[in-house]
Amino acid sequence: PIVRLHEGREAIIRVKNTLNEVTSIHWHGLILPPSMDGVPGVSFAGIKPGETFVYRFPVVQSGTYWCHSHSGGQEQLGMYA
Repeated sequence: PIVRLHEGREAIIRVKNTLNEVTSIHWHGLILPPSMDGVPGVSFAGIKPGETFVYRFPVVQSGTYWCHSHSGGQEQLGMYA
C-alpha cells in the first residue's frame, strides 16, 4: 500500500506481523530515530509473529521514498512497498 506522510506531522504506523517469522519495515531515505529504522539486530529487535509494533516518528522532510522488510530475505520475496 501507499503510505502518505505529511511533513511537520508525526507518523504513526501500526504493523501486525501475521507471518510465522520475525519481520520488520526498513525505511529508505526518511530521517528518523535509529530505533524506528527497522534493521533487526542493529537498532531494532524485529516484530515477532503475532505481535504488533508501532512505528512512531516525526516527519521532517518531503519527497518520495520506499520501504521494505529487512528480515530473513523477505524483500526478495516481494515484501516491499
